[in-house]
Amino acid sequence: MDRIFLKQLAVPAIIGIHEHEQLQPQTIWLDLEAQIDASKAAATDHIASTVDYSAIYRYLKDFIPTTRFQLLETLAAVLADQLLHSFSLSWLRLTITKKPQDLSAVTGVGVIIERGR
Repeated sequence: MDRIFLKQLAVPAIIGIHEHEQLQPQTIWLDLEAQIDASKAAATDHIASTVDYSAIYRYLKDFIPTTRFQLLETLAAVLADQLLHSFSLSWLRLTITKKPQDLSAVTGVGVIIERGR
């Protein structure tokens, strides 16, 4: 099983259940792992033969700041659905982490989802 990944992509987002979280963007971090078939890309050495992770990067950086959600779970589900279909992925694991102001003793909270088609 071949995979591509993006690690610790920092993106501003309006997300959270508290009023202050809905008023100002906070940084969230994304880790994405996606299953691909890298054999054709390895044989041709052409980006057109694989999933262009820079296109995924641009999609995430452009789309997330335009959204507004209360739950990381909702954002993760929306992103997973969009990524699976827009980039013809067969499986992905998406981790979203944030550092909530009101939980000072933790370095982050988040969600990990896996989706396939």
